[in-house]
Amino acid sequence: MLRLHRALRKLGVESEAIVQVKAGDDADVMGPDNKVAKGMGYVRPSIDKLPAYLLHKKTPASFDLQWLPNKTILKAVRDGEYDLIHLHWLCEGFVPIQNLRKLGLPIVWTLHDMWAFTGGCNYTVDCEKYKEGCRKCPQLNSRNENDLSNWVFSRKLKYWANLDLSIVTPSHWLAGCAKASKLFKERRIEVIQNGLDTSVYRPIRKELAREILGLPEHKKIILFGAVRSTSDSRKGFHYVKGALEVLKKRYADVGEVELCVFGASEGEDDLGIPIRYMGRIHDDIMLVLLYSAADIFLAPSIVDNFPNTVIESMSCGVPAVAFNASGFPDMIKHKHTGYLAEAYKEGDLADGIIWLLENVERLKSVSVACRQEAVEKYCSLKQANNYLSLYQQVVRSGECVTPSSN
Repeated sequence: MLRLHRALRKLGVESEAIVQVKAGDDADVMGPDNKVAKGMGYVRPSIDKLPAYLLHKKTPASFDLQWLPNKTILKAVRDGEYDLIHLHWLCEGFVPIQNLRKLGLPIVWTLHDMWAFTGGCNYTVDCEKYKEGCRKCPQLNSRNENDLSNWVFSRKLKYWANLDLSIVTPSHWLAGCAKASKLFKERRIEVIQNGLDTSVYRPIRKELAREILGLPEHKKIILFGAVRSTSDSRKGFHYVKGALEVLKKRYADVGEVELCVFGASEGEDDLGIPIRYMGRIHDDIMLVLLYSAADIFLAPSIVDNFPNTVIESMSCGVPAVAFNASGFPDMIKHKHTGYLAEAYKEGDLADGIIWLLENVERLKSVSVACRQEAVEKYCSLKQANNYLSLYQQVVRSGECVTPSSN
């Protein structure tokens, strides 16, 4: 969201961003302006999940109800002069479901996961109840027809029925899911891929990056990113472990391989190869150094929309190995800008690592192709121009409605 916001402003668009918790110092990003509001920004995620715990004795990390009253967006729209609202991620108690119909402006909504058309989960994994209407939610371990997932889904049907709403997804996979959903099957759905500043995310000389980060100069480094911890099953760290077991059997130079993990600060200790935990990284330059220091980026997610880590690594000239599933085929050209392994096959994931590491010239060629692809496809200004074109269509065709008083 922030990358797009900045790119739009470079194009002369009067864009302002509204967030629940403001971490930076951008003057055009609005966040809580007093201690109470700032404190609520941190506790809202827990309060929002409270009904799930009380009713189901379960609070899935990626399950959001969006029931908690919050007039932040409504106040901003009332106080400002806007042509449209561009929604991104509303969860963790930020924007309640019922508030969308009160905005009174055309809405463009970029989906970063599946939450918008489910009964509360961010990713359904293998559940397809969102196509007809959520109930008996497997993530809540529920056998009740009228459980929380059904309540959330029903509220979305009720409050979003007549919205002036256009949907955008970064991947064709997510667009297909949204089109198949009961909530959005009649909506306009466009695919606009995420972007980034390719002048910031660029290759740094590998020897220099490793020297700065204190990483071994002559090792073959595999990089893996885990936002909170390696225990997040959706990100597939268990497949990393399985692939490394296969690697030890099939790759002659496995003794020269080292795994680096960023995001998580600790986790597995014994994988049979050295492992370094780099912790949380919030600085773009440090991320660029970390990507540039690696030989391969490993992204074995079970399901993922369009993870920024993959286009970040590609823009730094580092190919990714991922499963041929969900949003990854939109990002990786098999054996040209990376390797798409057969879905959820640890052996093929290991084969992808070997295919890149065993041939130095091949790895260089793929790395160059990654950088070229990123510059051509993922430049943030290209993304912003695509959105600007959509905005202009939406504003021309949309008729502002009077906000509901309910």
